[in-house]
Amino acid sequence: MRVSVRYRLLAVIGVILFLMGISATFVITEFKLSNNLIEENYLQGQVNVKTLGDAITAAEQVRQRLLLLVNTSSPEEQERQQQKINDAAEQVDALVEAYAPSTAGGQALIEDFDAAWNAYLSAADKVARLAMGGQREEAFLAFEGQADHELQYALDHLRLAQDVEDNLARNRFLLAERRYLQARNGAMAMTVVILSVGLWLAYLLAKTVAEPVEAMARTAQKLAAGDLSQTLPVKAYRQDEIGVLVDAFNRMADRIRGLVGSLEERVAARTRRLETIAALSERLNAILDVDRLLDEMVHRLKEEFDYYHVHVYLLDETGKNLVVAAGVGDAGAVMKASGYHIALDAPTSLVARAARSGRVVRADNVRETPDWLPNPLLPDTHAEMAVPIVLAEDGTVVGVLDVQHDQTGVLDETDATLLRTLANQVAVAIRNARHFASVQAQLDEARATQEKYTTQAWQKVQVERRGVVYQRTRPGAPRLSRTLSQKIERDILQTGKPARLPINRHSGNADLKNPALAAPIQIQNQPIGSIQLIETEQEHPWTDDDLALIEAVAEQIAQTAETIRLFDEIHRRASREQTIREITDRLRAAPTLEALLETAARELGMRLQIPHTVLEIGIAPNGAEDEQP
Repeated sequence: MRVSVRYRLLAVIGVILFLMGISATFVITEFKLSNNLIEENYLQGQVNVKTLGDAITAAEQVRQRLLLLVNTSSPEEQERQQQKINDAAEQVDALVEAYAPSTAGGQALIEDFDAAWNAYLSAADKVARLAMGGQREEAFLAFEGQADHELQYALDHLRLAQDVEDNLARNRFLLAERRYLQARNGAMAMTVVILSVGLWLAYLLAKTVAEPVEAMARTAQKLAAGDLSQTLPVKAYRQDEIGVLVDAFNRMADRIRGLVGSLEERVAARTRRLETIAALSERLNAILDVDRLLDEMVHRLKEEFDYYHVHVYLLDETGKNLVVAAGVGDAGAVMKASGYHIALDAPTSLVARAARSGRVVRADNVRETPDWLPNPLLPDTHAEMAVPIVLAEDGTVVGVLDVQHDQTGVLDETDATLLRTLANQVAVAIRNARHFASVQAQLDEARATQEKYTTQAWQKVQVERRGVVYQRTRPGAPRLSRTLSQKIERDILQTGKPARLPINRHSGNADLKNPALAAPIQIQNQPIGSIQLIETEQEHPWTDDDLALIEAVAEQIAQTAETIRLFDEIHRRASREQTIREITDRLRAAPTLEALLETAARELGMRLQIPHTVLEIGIAPNGAEDEQP
């Protein structure tokens, strides 16, 4: 008998739901019973306990009010306390009346309490009459005697009844709790039963449904592993949904076998191209020279993709022409050397159209493309693709990547996608290279300016101080000629780094055998002096440590000397500004023009140590000459 998988699943779900309904009914019934026990018995017992507690509190208030009545001598206060005693006694009666005993023992205790309470009220009435009659001592004795005895007897009965009700309520709560635990355990047992039945039904369902699915999964794994000969026998399974699924699976496997053959080749080729593009993009990002970047790109494309020709156009500074910036082979070298270019608005050029539109332009057969521009250097071109190089920031086209093939119809969307990706990377690389060149030029300019400034400053120092030279000679050592020192300085400044310099015999010290150890003193690669160490008395081979030491000292001397020079320059500027301010203050204080000229002449002569100073103010008439006195 054929039974649909759907009906099997529905049957299993129905059985599980039925069992769950039975379990839920049992649990709900037990929970209701335990809840009723709590509500009807435990809660009622708690109400009784509270009622008896309130009655005990009200009875104690009667005693307190009676004591206040005995202790006061004011008739008005006694009347007021008597009224409160009556109110409290009525409250006790009402609470005892509201109490519903849960057992016969509780009823007996309440009856005994009523008798003791009425006896106490009689004794209390007697105490009140004695106190209100002025017999306070007799009233106090009666209060502490019979009245207190009767009250304690009555309260003992109430407390005993309260304890009975509290114990009974606790017992009923424990009973309800046991019913609840029984219901919980029953629910857990029913759950275990339902799970067991569900697992059993699931096992049966697995044998009829899961096994065919697992067989299909195994076959699918073998297909995924490359064994395309795998199929599933339809007759091995029932003619139901599983059979339909198996038949569809086999048809799908047949189609996969038909597609995989050609797809593997295309995927392998595309993968190789993607890897090439990725590696080329990574390589281009590390190149900061535009010419080198473009040259490497076109040659790698030609080698990896087997194109007939590859070259790159870049827009010139006017933005009106596309100039060949790099190309492969002799044709590329000739076009770059001759400055071959295409006008941006040229009507017959795939390259110009791609630059104007910002889109990839492809011609599967250039001989049938009306706006194709032939190039006599590339006679075998049959297909061409022009890919714009666009900056992503503002969409500006900076050039065009042009590839050509010697066969028609071989350039497809895969080439377009890969070349567009590469063109985007090239745009970023060109932007980075241009930014680097611009920053490098600015740095070179700033460095040259700084070096020029430093050179001029130290030349000025040399002119002002006529050079600063210090020579230390050990006592008893022969003196060295100035010619030797100047020769060593020229040599070490030419070398530009610490070195051991041989001493020429014609230097005036022919008896010296040891080479001199010297180092230039430089500030930002500009020499400002030198250090020379010469051993004249004994053999002294200079070590690498000596070279490192003299180099470090030379650097420290250069830094300190530059700091001192800058400090002196700042000091001179500050002194000049101070002098200008002082002269200006004196000039502004002059009351007349004659006094102004006199003050200016005197201050300039004093400051500059000039014996003669002449100042003139005024414009001579046309044709007239100033007369000297």
